Amino acid sequence: MTLMRSVLMLFLLFSVSVNAQTVSGPKLEIKSLIEFGTLKQGEKQHMEVLYQNTGTSNLVVSNVVSSSSFIKVTNEGSEIKPGAYGKILIDINYWYFYNETYPPSGDQQVNKTIMIMTNEEENSSHAIKIKGAMAEPTVINK
Repeated sequence: MTLMRSVLMLFLLFSVSVNAQTVSGPKLEIKSLIEFGTLKQGEKQHMEVLYQNTGTSNLVVSNVVSSSSFIKVTNEGSEIKPGAYGKILIDINYWYFYNETYPPSGDQQVNKTIMIMTNEEENSSHAIKIKGAMAEPTVINK
């Protein structure tokens, strides 16, 4: 009976230690929502968003794309070592927004997406929401 208990305890300890191990491979950690406030006529917004590789092997960011022509994105860092950081540059242009959504009527809410593609085995694409508003343009009557 004691041998049976010892074997059972050993089995339970082994299964717990296997489950406690971290999953190997790259892992992207980044904000899921970025808010830029309200842009007024003629303004541009520049933001830098950091991301981290919390995995155990190099993270490769193969592509970063915006769902809109008025939000330009640039990835600074294509291969990120475990524990290291990369950076995505985001530029939002008021005029491009109103060229895309003309004719404007009042303040316009903005809800767009940036997609990030990586070499992760599970969840290799990440969606980052971009939220804010564009103030109604000033119209000058002559």
